[in-house]
Amino acid sequence: TDFQIGGVQPYVFQFPDNGETQSGFGNFALFGKYTIIQLDGRAKTFRTLLKYTQTFTTGTSDVSVDANISRIALVAGYITTRFGIYGTVGYAYLSNDLPDNLIYNFAFGYPLMPQTYPPFQLNLFIELNGTHTLDVNNHLLFVSPGVQLISSSVFLIESGVQIPVIDDRSSIKYAYTLGIRYLFF
Repeated sequence: TDFQIGGVQPYVFQFPDNGETQSGFGNFALFGKYTIIQLDGRAKTFRTLLKYTQTFTTGTSDVSVDANISRIALVAGYITTRFGIYGTVGYAYLSNDLPDNLIYNFAFGYPLMPQTYPPFQLNLFIELNGTHTLDVNNHLLFVSPGVQLISSSVFLIESGVQIPVIDDRSSIKYAYTLGIRYLFF
């Protein structure tokens, strides 16, 4: 299908530079994705899609931004049976008079199991997750190794460690996240 709607619920463990470890449920997000381009070949595909994500202030304040976030992004991916390369560029509008963000993410995925149908996959990822906060001119860039378990065509579990490479705020040593993603349709 060209259109998907889903939800994401993360659980976050943060290890700040100063202070005690904080953990709790992160903010819940609903997303919609619309495929703009899909070029399929033998055991490979290239996709470009438009993704809208709405994040709600449902999470623990220790590990979540106390603001609703509306994010629009362009996502591209080249996926084969041996690897996947993904890129995202987007803009995030924050509520509560917080400055907006430019976001970018690049990822390389490697499947540890052969692809099957129905889907059951275990993938390793290495990602760069970047945020440039406007108005205050702060930049945050994480390198994020992680693992993803796709247990069906609508459900997956993913986990990773976010290690700051650039942190203009000097606020975090690293963060560990565990999340579930469910596609409603």
